[in-house]
Amino acid sequence: SKDATSIRNAKPGSNDSLIKRAMVVSVVTANGLLESFLADRWPNGAPPEVQPELERLKKIYERYQQFKPLTCEQIRDALRNIDPGLADDDLALKSAVRATQSLPPSWGRFVAEVCVVADWGSFRLQGFPFKDRVAIAREIESCWSVLQPMRSYHADDWDTETKTLIKAVDDLASRTALLPELGDRNSQLSFLSKYLHFCINDGFPIWDSNARLVLGGNAELSWASYKEWLSLVWQEVAKHRECLEQVRLEQDQLQGESLVRTLDKALYIIGIQIVG
Repeated sequence: SKDATSIRNAKPGSNDSLIKRAMVVSVVTANGLLESFLADRWPNGAPPEVQPELERLKKIYERYQQFKPLTCEQIRDALRNIDPGLADDDLALKSAVRATQSLPPSWGRFVAEVCVVADWGSFRLQGFPFKDRVAIAREIESCWSVLQPMRSYHADDWDTETKTLIKAVDDLASRTALLPELGDRNSQLSFLSKYLHFCINDGFPIWDSNARLVLGGNAELSWASYKEWLSLVWQEVAKHRECLEQVRLEQDQLQGESLVRTLDKALYIIGIQIVG
């Protein structure tokens, strides 16, 4: 099942892992096995902090289930609660990116773009040292002939644009070295998705653990996982397109952005609500 896949693919220390623990606790409880599990783990009695943690995990799983499947009303509610600071951060980032892109494509420009995107948002990217940022900027420069055409990958037909972007991810996997081999802990898929979205084409969705709590998908740091995520996001955008367009019209801070970005914000907020 989809939930079983999410459990198998959960990464230690991530929100995927949190949901895995919440699922396990809920399933064990539902099957009447919690007491025997605790007795096996702690024969002399569980520590006092265990019970509050179990209750927390149960509530997380309950909230997680409430968003299956995602509805238009849930999207509306999430975007009504959007932090104004998030919109301000977006505007500041777009302004900085426009400034860098007024320069000709060059290594210096790409270093600036990489550093600006890496430091954007509520949570600065951890484990992304300066030397790695410089290395990715070098790779962006070397594969610019692959990336540059993607900036114009837009189509009036929804299915055509989706297929075009999926093909673009295949090109990124086969024709660039932007993402290390599968299993490399230095993989920067989160950053690359942000770079693709803000600097290349806003049809590329952001790879975010909070958003993935809502839609699921493979959590492996690979282009294959990102391609699956792109497909999931575009399916949801197509399903809720009318709703997203209406919400965007109602809120000045959402106007002018892609529907992919609008949904991304809703998923991010809902994911935070699930975690609590």
